[in-house]
Amino acid sequence: MANDTIFSVDVRDLPGLPRMILRARGDVEACADYLQTYQDLPWREVLASGALIALVKPAHDNVVKAVDSQLRRGLGKPGAYLAEDLVSAIQYYSDTDTKAAARNDSLRPGAEHPENLTRRYDPLDPPVPLFTDVVRPNNLLTPPPDHSGDFAKNPIDLSRDAVSLTRAGRDVVWQLTEIGTRLGWCDRPIDIFAEIVQPVVGNWPAMLQLADVFTNIGRACAGVNQNFAENQINIRAVWQGRASDAFQEHLRLFGLTHVGTQEWLNQIADCYRRIGVTVNELVGKLADVLVRIVDMAVAALIAAQAAEATAPTIVGPAVFGSAALYEFYQFWQALQTGLELGEATDLLVKGYLQELAHLARLDSRTGLPAAPPPIDLPDPPR
Repeated sequence: MANDTIFSVDVRDLPGLPRMILRARGDVEACADYLQTYQDLPWREVLASGALIALVKPAHDNVVKAVDSQLRRGLGKPGAYLAEDLVSAIQYYSDTDTKAAARNDSLRPGAEHPENLTRRYDPLDPPVPLFTDVVRPNNLLTPPPDHSGDFAKNPIDLSRDAVSLTRAGRDVVWQLTEIGTRLGWCDRPIDIFAEIVQPVVGNWPAMLQLADVFTNIGRACAGVNQNFAENQINIRAVWQGRASDAFQEHLRLFGLTHVGTQEWLNQIADCYRRIGVTVNELVGKLADVLVRIVDMAVAALIAAQAAEATAPTIVGPAVFGSAALYEFYQFWQALQTGLELGEATDLLVKGYLQELAHLARLDSRTGLPAAPPPIDLPDPPR
């Protein structure tokens, strides 16, 4: 920018600018408080020992800690400092005559990239009233809806009522696999609750609620940037000069930090959403398989007990008729499917844990957006 930049300042209207920035700081603080209100949704119920959803909690806690830090320290504190610097600059302009302030301004570096500044308003998009908010980010922080109805109803509700399954089939499957172990058909008795049901018990649909929480926070951050962007031209209406240009550039970059934060939050939300959807799909398949396991176990147990009773001193498939063998084979195939689905769920959840850990570890050096360095504005004489 040329050295003959026009300098002007209206100390009556300029104080609306730091007030706008402080409102933005309040918005991101509200986002952090909103996160704390809803961050424990999937873990508000008592969990069975060994549940996979309990393994998600430590990784989730790290994500919450990282997001809270970005909101309060990465966005909130810089906003507070920026407003404080502006108040000092306004005090300087109030206490200094215009010629001296203009000389001081002419010595300042101005904007590094003045081509990115908003010089004049679009006649088709006139400026908003001076330093007013075009959106209210806090209005986007709504309670997340319940997503438990988003999925087809399972024949067995593993997320909330595994007891019904335990009563219906746990003992039957144990007795049958115990006989199968004695006959050499399987390597051990199987407790379907401990090996299949217990790991997947949990409120997995609440993961989608967490995804909504992070999405809403991201939208609120984008709203802060929108308020900044819509007021860029208003700054020039009450404050012109090299210091003003530098400040406008700084505010633009600070707004983009909020946009970058939204992009990061959207990645986090996407991970939680995929956890909720994919695990619920596997749990639904598992519930169907468990119904078949229990039904087949009852029929196979009757046949196995009858066969065992007719030949108590002989162990092996030779004592079984083809009907009993077929019943056990059908049961065993269904049981293997259930165990494989359980293993797939375990691997899936642990893969998501690695993704959450990566997102929580991001910092300004590895992709997390950071506020621009503090800006040098005029200070009142001390």
